[in-house]
Amino acid sequence: METRTFCGKMCGASCGIIVTTQNGRITGIRGDPDYPPTKGFICAKGRAYPELIYHKDRVTKPLRRIGPRGSGEWEEITTEDALGYIAEKLKEIISNYGSECVALHRGAHRNDLVTDMLIRLGKAIGTPNIANLDNVCSMARVFADIYTYGGKSFPDTRTPSKCILVWGRNSLETGSESMINIFPEARRNKAELLVIDPRRTSIAAQATQWIKLKPGSDGYLAIAIIKTIIDEK
Repeated sequence: METRTFCGKMCGASCGIIVTTQNGRITGIRGDPDYPPTKGFICAKGRAYPELIYHKDRVTKPLRRIGPRGSGEWEEITTEDALGYIAEKLKEIISNYGSECVALHRGAHRNDLVTDMLIRLGKAIGTPNIANLDNVCSMARVFADIYTYGGKSFPDTRTPSKCILVWGRNSLETGSESMINIFPEARRNKAELLVIDPRRTSIAAQATQWIKLKPGSDGYLAIAIIKTIIDEK
């Protein structure tokens, strides 16, 4: 049986996929060619999704460490016992050190419901220290979009581009959901591809011009570009 769905737990791309199942078990995953942003593309992580789901070491029930840290010794406990243990530890820590010593962090596993629940938990126990992977990943882009465009921006993949600027991003390997369809069309249209990155990434290797900055000097180049635009209009 084939089911159209999306890859929503690996990252924020949510690429369209077609999942093949047999007797209730996933036997294959491929990109959905009818999903407009990706047009059938799927990365290695998406193709390997069954390995994550069916991996022998996947944690499916609460475990409590019973040996020294790093020993790999665990015992299975009930969800109720796990929640009770966590609650008691939180009470003890807050009683001794105050609620602001508690920090909550969501990892890379994409689930906005988990984020919402963490925010509610943080408010309930009185800590403002709530973070997720966006704080060290995409938050700079989010704020740049808000202050530049008023909200999140999306590249227009339908409009043939004459010049594409990729700054500090390896779009052929990471976060490539809407970008992978731009480059083949851009090459057909003989568009210029400019890549600004200290590293010679996969996309930098295909660039018309690769601008190799010294790490940490992006701001200087950005200011220079702005000055040139203002001076030359």
